[in-house]
Amino acid sequence: MKNENQITALIFAVTTLLYGALRAPLTWHDEHARVAWAILHGHTYIDDIVMKAGRFHTTLGEHAGGLGGHGYSIHPPLSAFLSLPFVAAGITNEVTISVLFGALAVALMWRLTHSLWLTALFGFGTPFGYEASLGASWGMCSTISCVFTLLALLSVKKGSAARTGLAAGFAALARYDLVLTWPVY
Repeated sequence: MKNENQITALIFAVTTLLYGALRAPLTWHDEHARVAWAILHGHTYIDDIVMKAGRFHTTLGEHAGGLGGHGYSIHPPLSAFLSLPFVAAGITNEVTISVLFGALAVALMWRLTHSLWLTALFGFGTPFGYEASLGASWGMCSTISCVFTLLALLSVKKGSAARTGLAAGFAALARYDLVLTWPVY
């Protein structure tokens, strides 16, 4: 078990370095970080964040109008909630957050398969690595949903129905369409 944890940590570190070296400098779609900033300031609308915060790269981006004429993010909420500690620490560049969750997903893939070949293929031979290092809003949703989907699959492997359900539920909070995978579990 100790060796497995060391290999997992090594894969996480190497993937973080590689994704970090390949990452986009900034993304034009950073709604999750803006929603996290809004939550930290006592609301959930994102229309005035660019003017008040002054630290986000884009204008309003993808949003839907709502109460009081404010704009709200159309993306699922989990990515914004997981961005809270980063944004509170001053890391508002969503690409950095996405790279870390992408590396975590690659490490979890190794835990699931115990195959360096399949892990490398997943992390660097599919669109996953591109999306994780791009850090745009839809890609970040997919990256975070992969983390929780892999946790659900690991829980299935260990025979824990409660953990499987919890992880699958969190995956659906990252991408709404993952509710459709629940019957598979």
